[in-house]
Amino acid sequence: MDFMADRLDDGRRIRILTVEDVFTRECLAVEVDTSLVSARVVAVLGRLVQARGAPAVISVDNGSEFYSRTTDSWAYRQGVRMASRHAARCKALHLSHPPRASQVNDRRVSDDRGRHRR
Repeated sequence: MDFMADRLDDGRRIRILTVEDVFTRECLAVEVDTSLVSARVVAVLGRLVQARGAPAVISVDNGSEFYSRTTDSWAYRQGVRMASRHAARCKALHLSHPPRASQVNDRRVSDDRGRHRR
């Protein structure tokens, strides 16, 4: 699950919520609007759970959009664990601290000894 942003021809910003099955690479939902609050995220997830059942884990990026009381309480009630991709990447790279956003965007991360890994 991830957010993207774009700009319309008239300059207005839009937000795009995408929900993808990481195993089948199937796009399960796309929600587009000028504002997507956590209640809308929960509504989209609720529709997916009704249609397909609840997953064990939902992988999210490190964006603040996914960390709200509304989203947390929904996940708790559904028995779904929200896992941060950012934290998983740090664990896979054996980092004791999360990389800076510029390092993640550059697709390079320095470990504690200054080496770079891709």
